Amino acid sequence: MMLDEKFYKIEGMDARVSSGSVKFAKNGLRLSPTLLANYGFSQGDEFKVSCLDAGKIVLERKSN
Repeated sequence: MMLDEKFYKIEGMDARVSSGSVKFAKNGLRLSPTLLANYGFSQGDEFKVSCLDAGKIVLERKSN
């Protein structure tokens, strides 16, 4: 790109990268759409929340 001064589109680079870090704040947990999509979830998915071990929260997608 520096040599020919052209820009190239790389497939998949337009999606924001999101780390697996989530913070517990006064308004609760916020899981970004990008983070959930990275794990194979889609908008509109419903979840069951459980705690199997101390310190671990599990999200399970409900089947439709």
